Order: sequence, then structure tokens, then C-alpha cells
Amino acid sequence: MRKPAEIRGLILAVLITTVALALYSVYPRFVEELEDRTLDLRFWIRGTQNPGPDIVIVAIDEKSLAELGRWPWSRRIQARLVERIKASGARLIGLDLFYSEPESRDADALLAGAIRSARPVVIGLPLLVPVEGENQNPASKSRHPDFIDESAFRRVTQVSVERTFRIKTAEDGLPPIKPIGPSAEALGHVYALPEPDGTLRREILVLRYGEEFFPSLPLQLARLASEDSQEEMVLEIGRGIRLGERFIPTDEYGRLLINYYGKEQSFPYYSAAEVLSGGIPRDALLNKIVLVGTSALGTYDQKITPFSNNYPGVEKNATALANILQGSFVHHTWVHKAIDLATILIIGLGLGVPLTRLKGLYGTALAAGLLAALLVWLQWMFVWRGWWLNAVMPVGTLLAIYTAITADRYLVEERKAHEIRAIFSSYVSPKIVEELVRRPETARLGGQRKELTILFSDIRGFTTFSEGHEPEQVVATLNEYLKAMTEVVFRWDGTLDKFVGDAIMVFWGAPVDQPNHAELAARCAIHMRQELDRLQEKWRAEGKVVLDSGIGINTGAVLVGNTGVEGKKMDYTVIGDHVNLAARVEGLTRQQNASILITEYTYRRIRPLIETQTGRSRLGHLELREMPLVQVKGRTQSVTVYEVKSLPPGELKSP
Repeated sequence: MRKPAEIRGLILAVLITTVALALYSVYPRFVEELEDRTLDLRFWIRGTQNPGPDIVIVAIDEKSLAELGRWPWSRRIQARLVERIKASGARLIGLDLFYSEPESRDADALLAGAIRSARPVVIGLPLLVPVEGENQNPASKSRHPDFIDESAFRRVTQVSVERTFRIKTAEDGLPPIKPIGPSAEALGHVYALPEPDGTLRREILVLRYGEEFFPSLPLQLARLASEDSQEEMVLEIGRGIRLGERFIPTDEYGRLLINYYGKEQSFPYYSAAEVLSGGIPRDALLNKIVLVGTSALGTYDQKITPFSNNYPGVEKNATALANILQGSFVHHTWVHKAIDLATILIIGLGLGVPLTRLKGLYGTALAAGLLAALLVWLQWMFVWRGWWLNAVMPVGTLLAIYTAITADRYLVEERKAHEIRAIFSSYVSPKIVEELVRRPETARLGGQRKELTILFSDIRGFTTFSEGHEPEQVVATLNEYLKAMTEVVFRWDGTLDKFVGDAIMVFWGAPVDQPNHAELAARCAIHMRQELDRLQEKWRAEGKVVLDSGIGINTGAVLVGNTGVEGKKMDYTVIGDHVNLAARVEGLTRQQNASILITEYTYRRIRPLIETQTGRSRLGHLELREMPLVQVKGRTQSVTVYEVKSLPPGELKSP
């Protein structure tokens, strides 16, 4: 049968796991925004990778601007740049540049001719997407030229109706003018949308514009690099894009997670000024895919990525292109989301069940080990398999369950410790109290039958003393006596049951187990007698009345536990025939003129300590004298009692 703490822990684990599963399923955007931060960390831990030699960048950098003037350059210069790149042996050119405004008829025609001669060339298509939440203004839409439709997807399949309209829609566009636009092999949109924190993590491979769906610049370049026709590029809405024999996974928004290779200039860079002057190696562009774009800070095409805050937009396009050609994708499809849900469930219940049963240190070790294994597994799947599995929810579930169960256990244990201290602080020594706090299961408060040793001590002639002295003197003397006796009782780990006037009742063996309870009681009695001898000498020196006492000890099975009215008055005490016998034996000390009397039951327990092979008692210098059989009031059978005397001491030691 499970303990209440285990049941509470399981309930907490189930509740937290359910909330985590609900958050993941019902609020995916919220979870995605949190998870994006872990993606950046995983890239950083993974480190840089080599994108391969097939893609190079011709950058309009600071050196180019210093030599050829500020941007934008004349299209005559740009025409020369395209001619130079083609003459250097480039097999495919991507122009991440805009040509939405005319310059002059001759300059535009010259650039168009250079592009036509250098084909295949893909030109960037600026499409304007309204900010999410703002109303679109139909009046601002302009009719786009027919030639850009030649670059749209020819084949579109609808995998999921509910996801059809999740693809972002452009409100307007700034297409390249004629004759520049029609001279290109294809156009590819260059719209990029950073995440709310400003980091660009996804390439939008497809945008809707009017009635058509347009591929991005990297996607068009990948199609031409693979020598696939426009018809072989198929948009499967809600699933991905099929490019010939290659499949490109996307989310329902048509986005591809960009697998960044490192900081800026992970790809080979050549300055546009050096290309124009012939200052690059002869085979630098031979049979390469060349992307032309701006990298100078003054051109304002810098992006924030997991590796850099000044990442040129043209290199982002090169990265997305390399991802497609190499198939080096970061996967996060519905299959991986199902794995995420399973991981949350396994973590939640897999930790919750054992954590409720383990001690604090072992539970912490389990949680820490599981957390480390989870993080290593997630990173391994990311680096070697390209699987971007959710870390926020499984890790959050693990930490929440560990914290909740630990806090519950701590609060419950603190409450138990408070209860134990409140109940036992006045009964037992601080050492026993702390043992009960450390092991609360040893304190059975509901009542149990158990063999204990009980001690009664009573002052002889106290009534006469009280009647013949002032109350203040009586109370002062009694308190002095009780204080000294209580200190001795606690020194020998006794449980102080109660004071009844001048009488003291003590027992051993509860609330914690004390297998040597009879020995402890005997030692305590001897020590109490010695302490009383000290007090008697003091009282004689002060001219006060010298009090004496008798001690009776018995061992037997009694009922021990809390008695009284819960919430009003409760006492931790012992009851039973053997308790009464101990009290009766204490009364016999007056008749037998003895200081300490023990019953035959206690004697049997301590006899092995007295009758040793060396003949020397391990209880100290003792003298035990068997008394004549006595008939104790309330019992039908006679009981043998023994007088215990301490000879000149010296060997008494507390445990």
C-alpha cells in the first residue's frame, strides 16, 4: 500500500505532466518561441561546420565601396560584374539585388544583356508582406507584370486544407523592371522574417502573391543547380517541397529551419572590386554557384543569427541553398513532435514514480542523472541526426516535478519535525528529538504494545516537608531537585513521562527503539542517586532540610502512545500492569529501607552485564541484593525484587 507522500507525489507528477502536454499541444507558438533559444545554444555547442566548396559569395563590401563609390552602383558597373563572373567559369549566378526602378534605357539594357548572356541567372524578387495583425490595404496593391508568374510554382498539392492559408501572403511586390526581369532564368523572393527576438532562424521557401505561390531565391538556385525543371518543383502545402528526387521538409508556414554553418564568411568570399579588377585566383569561380550581394555595413542587409549579429543577408541565402543541396536539414516534423510528446510523458511519469519513493539525496541524484542524459541525448540527436527535439518542455517537466515533489516532501517533513519537537521536546533529550526528526517513522504516536523499562522516583516525607515550610521554599527546593534529576534522565536518553507532585515517571525503549532500555534505566537510577547525594551535601552545608528519595524500576510489555483529547490535551505516556508494578516497587523502597529497587524482570535484562566472565560488572561497582519475596498490591503472584547499591563510583559513563 502506497504511503500518503507517495500518492501526493504521483498526483503532482501526473498534474505537471498533463499541463506540459497541454501547453505543448494547445500553445505551440508559445513553446516554439521558448524552444528557439535552445536552438541557438545547440548550434553554439555543436560548433562550426564546412558548407563545402560549391558555393561562393561575391560581396559588395567596404573595399568595393571605397574603390567604386557608394551603393547602389551604376548598372553598367553591375553588368561588367556579371560578365566577369560568367567569364570566370561560374555555372550559376544568384543576384541578391533589387532592380525595381529604372536607371537609364542604355544602362538597363546593358545589364539585361549581360544577365541574358550569363544565364542561368536568378534575380531577387522583393515581395511586401504586411505586418502580422495589421489590416491589408487592397488599394495599395498594384498589378504585377505577367513575366514574374513564370517563376511561380507550376504544381501545388494540398496536403491539409486547414493549413492552406498558413503560408504568408504578400500584399505587394517590387519586381525587377523590364528588360532586366525577363532576362533572368528565374526570380526568387527574398523576404525574410526574423523571430520576435530578432534572430533569423527560418528560411521562408514559399510566399503567396496574388493567386500564385513563389519560391525563394535559394530554392530557385537549388532547382537550377540540380537541373530540375519548373514542373519538377512541387509545393506540398503543409508538408514540404519536392524538388526532383529531393524532398525539402517545411512547417505549415512553408518555412525551412536554417542549419547555419558558423559565423559570417563560413563560405568563400571575394570582393566585387577584386572580381572586376581580375584580382582573384583564375579558378576561384570555376564551376561554382556564385551569389552576389551586399555585405558592407552601410548597405543595411545584416541579419542576427545564432552565431552572429552581423550576418550578411546574401550569406543567409547561401546557407539555405547549401542546406537544400546537401540535404543538411534541421528536422522538426510531426514525427518529431510525437517524439516530443512521448519524451514529456516518459520524463514526467518515469521520474515521478521513483522520486516519491527515494530519499532526498538519491532522488536528487536520479533527477540530475536523468537531466544530464536527456540533454546529452537531445544534443546527440541534433548533431548526428539533425533532429531538433523539444528541450524546454521535457526539461521544464523534469525540473517542475522534482521541485514540486521535493518541496512537498520538505514541507511535510518540516511539519512532522515541528510536530515531533512540539510533542517530545519536554519528554526526551535533544539528542532523541533530533533522532526522531531524522527518522520520523520511528515515532509511532498512535499507540503500540512494546517492552519498555519504567522508572518511578518519589521524595520521601515530602508532604511533611511541605507542611512545615513556606511555599516559596518548598517550590524552590522541589524545582532544584527536579531540575537535577531531569538533567540526569536526559543524559541517559530517558523519556520523561510526567511529574506528579514530587514524583518522577520515566521510561526507556520509546519513542525510539532502545534495545538496552533496562541497562539505561539502571545506569540512570545509579546516577540519580549520586546526584541526590551531591544535593544532600549541599543542603546540609546550607542548613536546609535534607530530602531523600526512592527509585523503583520494572521491565515489561506496556501500551505506549499519545493519549488524551486531540487538539486539546495530549500526553505521550505508557499504561499497563507493568507500569503499575514499577510504581508499587518504588513504594516498597520505604518498607525495605532501600534507595533503588528493581524487579526480577529488569534483573533478567541486566544480569549479563553483571555476571561477566571476569567477574567484573559492566554497570560499575554495584552490589545487588535479592530481597525477600513480596506481595505487591494489585497482583496475585509474588515478585522478586533486588536492591541496587553503588559502591564507591568511578566507572559510570553516559552512552
